[in-house]
Amino acid sequence: EFPGASVFFPADDGIRDDRWFVVIPLDTTGSGFRGNESDDGFPEWLPAGRRAEANLIEGFRKRCELHGFGPIETPAVESLSVLRGSVGVDQQIFTVSRPIEDAPKNNVSLGLHFDLTVPLARYVNEHHASLSFPFRRYQDQKVWRGERVGDGRFREFSQFDFDVVGDGALPDAYDVEILLLANDLLSAVDVSVEFHISDTGVFRSLLSEVHVGRHRGILKNITKCAMTGRDHLRTHLEEMGISSHVRGVILNLLDEPYSLAAAGEAVKGFTEAEVAVS
Repeated sequence: EFPGASVFFPADDGIRDDRWFVVIPLDTTGSGFRGNESDDGFPEWLPAGRRAEANLIEGFRKRCELHGFGPIETPAVESLSVLRGSVGVDQQIFTVSRPIEDAPKNNVSLGLHFDLTVPLARYVNEHHASLSFPFRRYQDQKVWRGERVGDGRFREFSQFDFDVVGDGALPDAYDVEILLLANDLLSAVDVSVEFHISDTGVFRSLLSEVHVGRHRGILKNITKCAMTGRDHLRTHLEEMGISSHVRGVILNLLDEPYSLAAAGEAVKGFTEAEVAVS
């Protein structure tokens, strides 16, 4: 029913995170889904498109309830201090102010949430004493994000999110639970998907072994390799001053599955002299 659906997990960036993302395009050509063809990033829907979206979300809600997840709703706005909890998100935030009172005094303290994860963290912190853990929640709301508008990229869109939150460390079994629910949700609406789980732990170990600093930029490009291509990654590694030997190991690791132990064998004998980072 929804051709072109894609699912991906974000790369491991050092934070335990069971989030997954599915993008289901509803603006199928000729179907009358898109009601506003403007390029401002704030789409309007014709009745057929809105009905399709509502049916999709209602199906997701029912499946989440069967898996023991409960609904929550958080305000559309959050304190800027909460939204700015992560580095580099200012460009994503639409601020909220009253023109008469706030703007003249530059007294802007609220912003529209750009995802549902930041509000969830604040929600759990504020209601911790009233929640039962592990806390299974689902949430479907509009989000607003300062994206560069393009094909499939909007500034206002619906996000359906579900998480299991622990009071401390969660057993790995909950990763499996999230995958099972994800598969159940998508199967219920006839979306056929293949899950690709991204874990940069092997590459993090490799870069640490050869004393490469500033991992984040390199790991980001490794994660995007499937979209940008090997040549782009190779060029980036060269620009970072990574030696040909290390570049070869990184590109080989992308070709076949490696365990952490195998990665350790691959980098044995590397010395700090073999890599230089400008």
